[in-house]
Amino acid sequence: MTPPQETAGYRFGRREYWIPTVLFILLTLPNVIYKHFNLWTSCWDLGYHHQIASCIARFDSWNPVITSLNTTFFADHFAPIFYIVAPLFRLYDSAVMLIILDTVFTLIGLIALIYLLERQQVKGRGTRLAFVVGYLFTDFLWSAVFFPSHPTHWAMAFLMIVLVMYHLRIFRWWYYIGLILMFACKEEFPFIGLVLGGILIWRGERKAGVWTGGISLLWIILVLFVRPMLLPGTNNHGIFLSVLLSDPLSYWDQWLKFIVRPYQIHGLILMALLLVGHPFKRNLDIWLLIAVPLSVRLLSLHPNALEFQYMAIFVPLIILLYFRSVDESTGRRRKLFILQLVAVSVISLMARGQPLYHPFDPIAYHQKNFDSLHQRLDIIEQLNQLNLRIAAPDNWVPHMTSNPYVSSNYIYFTQYKPRSAYIWVWDPKGNYFPSPYPYEELKAMVGEVTPGLFTYLIGDIEIRSKVELNLDGAVRIAP
Repeated sequence: MTPPQETAGYRFGRREYWIPTVLFILLTLPNVIYKHFNLWTSCWDLGYHHQIASCIARFDSWNPVITSLNTTFFADHFAPIFYIVAPLFRLYDSAVMLIILDTVFTLIGLIALIYLLERQQVKGRGTRLAFVVGYLFTDFLWSAVFFPSHPTHWAMAFLMIVLVMYHLRIFRWWYYIGLILMFACKEEFPFIGLVLGGILIWRGERKAGVWTGGISLLWIILVLFVRPMLLPGTNNHGIFLSVLLSDPLSYWDQWLKFIVRPYQIHGLILMALLLVGHPFKRNLDIWLLIAVPLSVRLLSLHPNALEFQYMAIFVPLIILLYFRSVDESTGRRRKLFILQLVAVSVISLMARGQPLYHPFDPIAYHQKNFDSLHQRLDIIEQLNQLNLRIAAPDNWVPHMTSNPYVSSNYIYFTQYKPRSAYIWVWDPKGNYFPSPYPYEELKAMVGEVTPGLFTYLIGDIEIRSKVELNLDGAVRIAP
């Protein structure tokens, strides 16, 4: 392998770096913001993550309540990264800030990759371009970008930093900062650190290995064992393991139904196409690191285990695998690896049907045509001024989560406490994910729990309230 090279200066302004970067930003950031203001983002995960960041930024609570989940921030996932980004919401308290942060963290990882390319003096403009395209234009990343926003996606930036330092054998403060920030994105990532620590010890880097493994093990103990004792009701995201051990036949029956879902098959095929042809023995460490998040995803039975933000973490691992393969190959084999990386990445975007060719067409996202979009946004603005406990359609929620009392309506009604809401909003085009309950059934449930509500109609939107409202264009219906 080519040893690390010291250079007189790094050229971060090469055209093969900034042209695909600008193209990526133009095709994604305005596109996702446009999608958001066309009411096609959801309380999962953009809405309730904005609620967390907004509450922390206002110093309302160190452990905010996620109203759509009826749980607290640290009882759901362990993602203290929100304490680092929360001050930004003092400047601009909007879910759009999270969408911007998705792009920012993606570019932080890209800077780490470019540093590696420059540090190793990778020859050939086409080769450098291939790595940037392979990082930015892959379905694993775009699937996360177009379903904002989650710290699992942000973790890819910090893993990229860790892997670059690991490859260069530079175990100084950047390496450990990247490692800890990756752990701060979600509770499953310390397992990557634990395996990485073992690899470092096996490779002869004992000091770095002990520190890496020790920090990872301490984090795992605090998050998975101490946290549930301090915060009763902590979500047991590892419950699938107890099901596997207690009733393996039932588990594997569920697993077979889970794995044949189209998105899971798509993710596995794409992973196989990217990994095929790479030497196994020489890259055993990377294969082991890939196996950690892949095992978590495949065993979890999560309906979107190989979809959305969950696949972004594989991008740095795949990039490092290709970097090694290209570095250690010559001639035709080297060119084939470069072609494989670019072709599989870009073709996967087209196969998924991402709106690469329809960057500002809302129909590219969904079949809904909001003839009264501005009316809906106007209602949202009026309701936001009330600062009352509101149960709203889940694609309204990301526009309302500066209000710490807003939640998704169908989850709220069917699982939590309908009595505590003051206003209920019904929109026939109002759910990102299909509601498991018909609206009429939910309305009847609310009427039984809280009779005598004020009812208002604005177009095809129905609003029920405990308090009398004065909304523009609303027609009041007698109880």
